[in-house]
Amino acid sequence: MRGPVGVMKTSLAIAILLKHIYSGGKGLFIPMASLLDTIFSLKAIDKEKWAKFEEDLRNLPLIVIDDLGAEYSGGEGWVKTKVDSIITERYNNMLPVIITTNLEIEDMQGTYAERITDRIGSTTSQIVFAGPTLRPRPGRKGA
Repeated sequence: MRGPVGVMKTSLAIAILLKHIYSGGKGLFIPMASLLDTIFSLKAIDKEKWAKFEEDLRNLPLIVIDDLGAEYSGGEGWVKTKVDSIITERYNNMLPVIITTNLEIEDMQGTYAERITDRIGSTTSQIVFAGPTLRPRPGRKGA
């Protein structure tokens, strides 16, 4: 799901995940920045919880990665390696992942390894959102 901020990408992704869970499935919603923070923190604090979290990322029947591309990318090679690892393992195991992003395809290709953008492109249907933010603003009707 791709588009500008505030156009309900995350809300739709969560709705799909909840439908899956309410139908008896298992899944995980994780914002990209939180995903990386959780991996980093758990690894330092609790190796067992870290290993379980990593296993869930690779093996849960459905995960939603929210805001791909919003993670810190200031030269941290492990960030791109982690994204590569998650997408590759889920691709190889034919497990779905819903991705929300503000990135255009060209930006994603410039940020992540070509094999990742190719895997995402070959196995996904894109839903492109457009329009202004739907989030209420002070002074705007409905706020």
